[in-house]
Amino acid sequence: MARPSGPDAENALLRRLRAAPALALLLDYDGTLVPFATAPELARPDASLVRLLEALARRPATQVHVVSGRTHESLEELLGDLPIGLHAEHGLWSRSPGRAWTRRPLGDLSWLATAKEIVDAAAAQTPGSRVEAKVGGFSWHYRGAEPELGRRNASVLIATLEHALPREGAHVFTGDHVVEIRPCGVHKGLVVPPIAAALPDGAAVVGMGDDVTDDDLLAATPIAVRVGPRTGAADLALDDTHAARAWLAKLL
Repeated sequence: MARPSGPDAENALLRRLRAAPALALLLDYDGTLVPFATAPELARPDASLVRLLEALARRPATQVHVVSGRTHESLEELLGDLPIGLHAEHGLWSRSPGRAWTRRPLGDLSWLATAKEIVDAAAAQTPGSRVEAKVGGFSWHYRGAEPELGRRNASVLIATLEHALPREGAHVFTGDHVVEIRPCGVHKGLVVPPIAAALPDGAAVVGMGDDVTDDDLLAATPIAVRVGPRTGAADLALDDTHAARAWLAKLL
């Protein structure tokens, strides 16, 4: 599938979504709804994004879900007051509006201790980088590091983790200035089937994301929207977070 873009492609998909009897929007957060920041806690939702998400959620027959690699505590703090679904740690945690968080069952996580030692060592060797600890793994962020050093140490970290961790237990991958370690079988696409199953026939289900951590989400949704320069199959390509938010606003 190509990456159609431009006003004609945007308007064609808008018409398709407006004609659907129901709509579910599954949206990545960092890099899709907000620009990346040097540290995750700095990428906070501004007032216009809060208004947009709330308005979309109140649109007739529309569900809004934010699907993120962040911890559930982070998503709750940022977006917990909005009437939207939240899904954290790449689908490990989920909650409906106003409900308690639930966590998917996890297998053997004995490898977490080894992973922590390795990512902590990488952080110590890379000034400006930081480790984000999660229930099911770690994220090593190096956006704040010297670029060449960050890229070099990211490659070393990935190789070290892949050698040290059990292939059947841990999945190591890289995103935009981040190395992620998560349990095998946990990915953003897991949140799609239960959401889609609860919708009426003919409903439109849209996934929107920007990097490799969103590929499973976009593959699982019938309609995929890619944000940013990364290539890949999509029904629509948008340039950046500003374009993504502007296009979503046109649904109102």
